[in-house]
Amino acid sequence: MAAKEKVEITVDLITSNGDKDLLTLMAEGQARAGHDIMGLRTWYVSAQADNFEPVDDVVLPLIEKYGKTTQTCEYLGKINGHWMGVPTAYGSTSLPPCARIDLFKQFVGLDVQKMYPVGPPDKELTDAWTWEYFLTAAEKCFKGGYPFGLPMSTCTDAINNNGAVFTAYGAQMVDVEGNITVKSDATRQVLEWFQRLVRFLPDSVWAYDNASNNKALISGQAALIQNPPSAYAVAKRDAPDIAKQLWTFHSPKGPRAGSTRPAIIIGRSGTSRRTNRRQRACWPSCRRANPRTSW
Repeated sequence: MAAKEKVEITVDLITSNGDKDLLTLMAEGQARAGHDIMGLRTWYVSAQADNFEPVDDVVLPLIEKYGKTTQTCEYLGKINGHWMGVPTAYGSTSLPPCARIDLFKQFVGLDVQKMYPVGPPDKELTDAWTWEYFLTAAEKCFKGGYPFGLPMSTCTDAINNNGAVFTAYGAQMVDVEGNITVKSDATRQVLEWFQRLVRFLPDSVWAYDNASNNKALISGQAALIQNPPSAYAVAKRDAPDIAKQLWTFHSPKGPRAGSTRPAIIIGRSGTSRRTNRRQRACWPSCRRANPRTSW
């Protein structure tokens, strides 16, 4: 692409450890100088929207070609009627359950491979796979000595996991207009759900970082975590006997739908080479670049 457009492209890999990516974003926003394009997390499009230029001319043709984006992408990337970021599958995460096949059979009496096989799911089992049933499974595994490894700290895994449950119950902290909406029946309902859940989690979950849940599963201490496939990949390398018993499947159902965490690519306002920048921002969301792109 660089050769075709006759431009030089330099890519800086900025770690999220210590929030260095966010610090870079904020510093360049204040300086109004820096990278032409940045990939950033979740709600930081709205936080820095004044420093970005609209990318409707990039996103709208992609929507016309591939179909509508997810509601989450639109909520996070579209500000005051304009797309300020380009949704991309790269960096977006879904954190579904990854559970021990053997422990779920032993303590819960649930065959997760039968519920979600490689092929059409079992309707009877999936209909019963709700967040309420999830509590029952957590209690049974806890009493069996293998609690769920679900972070309750301030790490991003905790925010993503718990945010999905809030969404599943229709609970919102802030609405699209920025109004505080935390006082609602839905919020009370989901908080009561969490009060019941934490009784069946180890005390260490309040100090979890993003690696703690993976370690709990790979070490054989946890019956379930909610995480991308990275935990299974490490288990396959370091604990193959554990890996043989791992199965990843859909999150439970709630009164409302679940949630994923999309990534957004933005172009910064005030920098040069706008045409080439837009073409480069479009590339990661095109199917020829990323066949797994999911709007």
